[in-house]
Amino acid sequence: MKDSPLQLLLERLAEGPVHTPTGLAQSLGVGPALLEQMLLDLERAGYLKTLKMSCGRACEGCPLRKSCGLFHQGRIWALTPKGFAAVEKGKRPAS
Repeated sequence: MKDSPLQLLLERLAEGPVHTPTGLAQSLGVGPALLEQMLLDLERAGYLKTLKMSCGRACEGCPLRKSCGLFHQGRIWALTPKGFAAVEKGKRPAS
């Protein structure tokens, strides 16, 4: 997955803080519909999970802020351990 748009999306989500869907789509050079599909693909593959909750407080005080990547349409998208591992693997130089 190295250098793929999906890898880049994972890396952006891991950077934090919480991204807006519009800003994230623009930074990746994709439209909102494609971003949504990419998020769903990564969730199905086990790299992301959705947390069924809403954020009513500031990110700074939230215990999930280190894993939270995107709040979108009533869902919070967060990296899974597999997602964090993929980000770390993608940052290593090719051997």
